[in-house]
Amino acid sequence: MTKEIEIESKSMLSLNDYHQLINHFQLHQQQGFLQQNHYFETKDMQLKVHHCALRVRKKNEQYTLTLKQPQKEGLLETNQIITGSDLVTFQTTGTLPSGEVQQQLQDSALHTDTFIYLGCLETERHELTYEQGLLCLDKSSYLGKTDYEVEFEGHSEAHAEATMAHLLQTLQIENKKSKNKVQRFFERSLEI
Repeated sequence: MTKEIEIESKSMLSLNDYHQLINHFQLHQQQGFLQQNHYFETKDMQLKVHHCALRVRKKNEQYTLTLKQPQKEGLLETNQIITGSDLVTFQTTGTLPSGEVQQQLQDSALHTDTFIYLGCLETERHELTYEQGLLCLDKSSYLGKTDYEVEFEGHSEAHAEATMAHLLQTLQIENKKSKNKVQRFFERSLEI
């Protein structure tokens, strides 16, 4: 299990802005990688109420169960490696795999035994080291919708925000503050 603080700045992109960034960083010469986010929630939406998110990410045939919880700066991520069969069991029964994520939920006074599977968001991601952080360009598809986003993970909120603002200003791309993927997924699920 790992726990880490994620501090990032995000902006939604138009398709043209996305291609401009791909070309600017010459990322068209390399293949992005695919990741799938499988989202879960309690029946009474307790995670959403507490501004938390629970997902299983499939990346490179590895499955990581992640609980995201807000902190004063950034998000606390509690990560736990699980198997593909654990994911299937979680999707079909709603029973959270035992381990560190379950313990973190209990320690946070979020007591629940069952979850519901909400669905999958698939992302084609390009990553590069940039300005002492990590820059990610994402094309995400979910529930019949595709959107584009740039994320910068920095060492502080000030660093992340300033780096993102400078990059977008330099390329004359409008900074459109982005909701996180799970929020966009929830909103889209209410539209259909």
